[in-house]
Amino acid sequence: RLLVVVDTSGIHELPFTFCLCGDAPKQDIQLLQLGYYPASQKRPSTVFTMRVLDAFLVSNRECNASARSFYNMLRRTTNAAFPHMVPDRYRELLRVSRQWRNMKARLSAGFGHRQDAVKPGDLAVRCPACPQPELNLPDNWKEDPEQWKYTRAVVMDGNFTAQHRHMKNPADDVRLADGHTFVVGEERYKEHLKLKQEWPTENTCHDHRAVLNTAVSRGKYEATGIGAAACSRHGFFQPHSTVDFQLGERQINMDYIIHWIFAFLSGLTQVLLIYDIMCQYIKRLQERFEKSQYLSMPAGLNILGGIGQFHVHGHIPRCFPRFSLNFIRYAGIQDGEIIETLWNKINGIAGSTRGMSSAHCHELIDDRMNDSNWMKLTRIVPTLVRKWRRVCKELPPADQKFAELEAKTDATQGAAWLAAAAAAAAGRHAGVEALDMYAVQPSPLPTKKEIQAKLMEEELQVDDINAGGETSWVAAGLRLEERKLSVAYTARCVGMQSTDAERIGLADQRQKLARAIATFHKAAERHFGVQPLRHLRSLPADQTRLGSEWDLVGDVPQIPVHREDIHHLQPETLALALPSTFGAEYLTRHGLTGLSDKELQLRKGQMNDCLQAIRIGIGHKSMVFRKKVRQATSTQARLRSFDEVHVADDALKKNVRIYMQARKAVARLFLPGDCAAETAKASLLARYRTIVGDDLKASTTVLEPFTPGLRHKHEAWFWSMEDTEEGRGVGWMEDFNRMIFLRAHARRERWREERILVRFEMECTVRYFEHMAADWMRWAQASLTAGHRAFAERQAAMWRSLRDHAVNGFAEALAAHQAG
Repeated sequence: RLLVVVDTSGIHELPFTFCLCGDAPKQDIQLLQLGYYPASQKRPSTVFTMRVLDAFLVSNRECNASARSFYNMLRRTTNAAFPHMVPDRYRELLRVSRQWRNMKARLSAGFGHRQDAVKPGDLAVRCPACPQPELNLPDNWKEDPEQWKYTRAVVMDGNFTAQHRHMKNPADDVRLADGHTFVVGEERYKEHLKLKQEWPTENTCHDHRAVLNTAVSRGKYEATGIGAAACSRHGFFQPHSTVDFQLGERQINMDYIIHWIFAFLSGLTQVLLIYDIMCQYIKRLQERFEKSQYLSMPAGLNILGGIGQFHVHGHIPRCFPRFSLNFIRYAGIQDGEIIETLWNKINGIAGSTRGMSSAHCHELIDDRMNDSNWMKLTRIVPTLVRKWRRVCKELPPADQKFAELEAKTDATQGAAWLAAAAAAAAGRHAGVEALDMYAVQPSPLPTKKEIQAKLMEEELQVDDINAGGETSWVAAGLRLEERKLSVAYTARCVGMQSTDAERIGLADQRQKLARAIATFHKAAERHFGVQPLRHLRSLPADQTRLGSEWDLVGDVPQIPVHREDIHHLQPETLALALPSTFGAEYLTRHGLTGLSDKELQLRKGQMNDCLQAIRIGIGHKSMVFRKKVRQATSTQARLRSFDEVHVADDALKKNVRIYMQARKAVARLFLPGDCAAETAKASLLARYRTIVGDDLKASTTVLEPFTPGLRHKHEAWFWSMEDTEEGRGVGWMEDFNRMIFLRAHARRERWREERILVRFEMECTVRYFEHMAADWMRWAQASLTAGHRAFAERQAAMWRSLRDHAVNGFAEALAAHQAG
């Protein structure tokens, strides 16, 4: 009879003759023996070739092709002119592909070669590098003195894109794999949800989305999203740890995930749990587990709670030292955000799964997660090799930086700080408040106004009345110089194509600036006399570039501007009668070194002001990028966000221009050729260094000393700038130095832990591959048919190839790169 054959080459109607002998297999078995998968069992009328089913699975995984799209492609391949006349076997493809997907998963997990019942998570591909006592650890692992290596690190998160609508006939749903892979078993999970136990706690942090969404209801959806867990170091989804959300990201849902994380520890005694709102979630975790019959926790388990490096900065400041992975002992180097990169795989099928049956939806999510794990397993060797290279690159600078700080620090004081850090790490399990020692916020450096007020107070104590007012006059000159830079920048931005209003505005600014300069020079006669000011008129125009070198520096795309030539009579180009303009030789020769000293002190305050503003500006620009640009949902919103970035960047560069101008002026206040003056100049310029474009990048800078952007890159010099000798007597300076010291120590310790962990993970990976190869060889020897034996031996050969690849790759990496 004619059967519809669905193949990668198209959809065909072909005649089939079945064997009718008395001992002949059933028709569906005869078709399977020929390589055709029947769409039904009793009297098949449609068959699929096995290669078309494999092609559909690969297309779905790699291209997010739905069954409808894939079948339409086959119809067009068959008859490009009349695709609608090709037999429609879309529903059959949906049914058969579910069966095929399930059988392939069972076969890959060895359930075609053993009689064991499939238990929760048995079909999941496991992480080969994470410690798993039954799979990749030596028999005597409990005797290892470095027990901290055997910590399971897991990150949890919710995904509200993976929604699912209510089914019309839930009773008709058939589950082929209930809890066998990643999505938890349905019946027990529903019993757990019936308890409806929520343990509200006082919210002591910001109103995070995960907290606010707990009471959100979306009536048309059976599931408003999913929650899942993955190993935080390698990104493998954890078996039997994916749940549906009914209202939002509630404790009752996430608790069930953690219950199964604990169930798969297999004797491990420490787990690192990373969650976006861990500061709130962990508060009554123990109590919730004790009062639920569906939740259990191994006795003596040590739970370390952390927050990913991106999300922790959405919390209040005190959450950072308490939950940042920077300060969690034995966490190694990880950002705790790897699960965010995994949702892309799930989101690709969200449009298809939203309207499927509940069972089909869960099976497709299981398959997508398993495929993600498999692809990561095939790339685990280059992943660990990259980690090892990174350790070798980052550990020596971390050691060196801490050694430098340790050498500058009093030995007794440094030992006390390290002892306090060790005690805080050891006491973290009793309360995360122990790590508040990292949260000390130093006061800002003395500002220009503070220094000006101090100098004016000193002037009142001077008997010589002619000295009065010098500080105010010099301070006015510094403000006037800042106006010059602002007007010069405006002039560079106002070109020939600007509007009349813009040109009139620039002219008005220049007139005001010219009058201010004239007033300033008139007041200067009191301090310099008339003759020096006549000499000033003969000086050339301001020889600096007036900050133009910073117009196109940075990581923000600039709007091109038309520049006009700056005429030498434009007021922003005129030199000001400040002591630094005349230079140290002139001032010394005319007995005006007092003015020089006052400008030097005010310049220090001015530079301190600028550095503080630069730090704040960088942080502001970073937050605009993070909160608005990256989260913009439309082109219009993105453009508006970039407008804010440009405004922040302009403000930032304004302070950079002022700082660099002040630094150049300071250099002219020291007498050339004088040994003491040259030494003092070198010391000051070493402290107030040159700023370069890389120092201003938003992606690697921060609002506070401890942030992810500077975790692996040593901070720009102005984030840890030391104060003058006078400033060292201030109490907050010791706290600031302690923070820098302990931050460098924490960075070094995390990299040292990473060095041990990466080598440990390499050993675990090799053992895992060996274990899997041994299992398949055992099943091959116990096989009853040649086909079973051949398949098992091929699987064993594949795992041996992965083992050999790992052994060779790791050996080459360890030989080529040495980590301290």
